[in-house]
Amino acid sequence: MAHLIKNTNHLTLFNDNKQAWEPIPLTKVLLGHLLLTVLFRLPISLLSLSTILWVFQINNISLSILLLSIILIITFADIIELLIERPFTYRQHLNKPAIPILITILEVIIFAVISLIIAWTFTREETLVIVYTVCLTAVRAIFMLTLDKPWQRGTNATEDAAIRKKLHEATQETIHEIQAERIQHSATIQRK
Repeated sequence: MAHLIKNTNHLTLFNDNKQAWEPIPLTKVLLGHLLLTVLFRLPISLLSLSTILWVFQINNISLSILLLSIILIITFADIIELLIERPFTYRQHLNKPAIPILITILEVIIFAVISLIIAWTFTREETLVIVYTVCLTAVRAIFMLTLDKPWQRGTNATEDAAIRKKLHEATQETIHEIQAERIQHSATIQRK
């Protein structure tokens, strides 16, 4: 294990040279977006939409149609959001670039349009289309404001390297403390 820790100091990932910077592959970013969708956005969207439909006594839709439409809406919106944000990744040489607030608002509007189109395709009822669009757009906006925060830039390679170095040093200190405690403990056992 110690040889693994010693060998991490020469990784090119820590290089702040913009020519050496490589973005995370598009497929990995898309899988990350979709994982976030499956773990957080989908259950919360499904729960909030089904609750609103239950409160307002709108029972015209089956659960399978509801689930399928939510999956399609969120997946298409994630793909489009990723395609909108990708040029900023390349321009800023950051894996989490700062996205201008107007682009973020545009992403929410695009999400609302996608929601409107897919909801209309599945339900053909104006009430359901409005409920879908408002509810899912509200959930998306709340996620953007609380978790995503696309207007805040992520760390660059130098900052990442400093964070990893601090983490490495803290881990080394902890390992040394544990070793010292074990030696002290075995010494006290041998004295008895």
